[in-house]
Amino acid sequence: LVDPHYAAFDPVSGEDWRAIEARLMLPPAYKPHEIKRTVGSFAKELERRLEARRAGKQVGPALFLAFDELPVIARLAPEAIEQLACILREGRKVGLYTIGATQSMLVKEVGGSSAIRDQYRTAFYVGGDRKSAAALLDIPERQIDDSVLGGGIALVRAAGQPTQLVRIPLATNESIAQLLLTPTAPTSYLGEP
Repeated sequence: LVDPHYAAFDPVSGEDWRAIEARLMLPPAYKPHEIKRTVGSFAKELERRLEARRAGKQVGPALFLAFDELPVIARLAPEAIEQLACILREGRKVGLYTIGATQSMLVKEVGGSSAIRDQYRTAFYVGGDRKSAAALLDIPERQIDDSVLGGGIALVRAAGQPTQLVRIPLATNESIAQLLLTPTAPTSYLGEP
């Protein structure tokens, strides 16, 4: 998890990430050097997996790099953007995936290119930046109606499918904790604590 604004518990919003944090293989990265290290670890893992694939070997279980606040990440750790781009372009072949949440996907704010942005196979839009939404959802900005979004209602585009309005099940902190709590500590596939 890479999130420059990460807090295990936010007393204002009530968001509680502690149950999720306990299941992560690496601690959440929120400082610039941590962001660089975490994204860099996944970039190295991509290379290792591609080599294993070329040699006809198993690459390992699926791994997910989740991030939030991409414009802030681009400002704090610009080299991470190119590494994310490599993971996006090549990671699916070897079980490396990204899950991102961001207030903007405009190239001028997040770096990279529109071709890289197109690598996001599934995009959910819950309101805010219609310019980014138009690029991600592949529909004209004028067709996006923010007034119906929020509270579990979103626009979604999945690879090869037209954008549609969907309901997303909302979860409580308690239901997430109940779902995720385990009696054993998480271990790292990448060999890091």
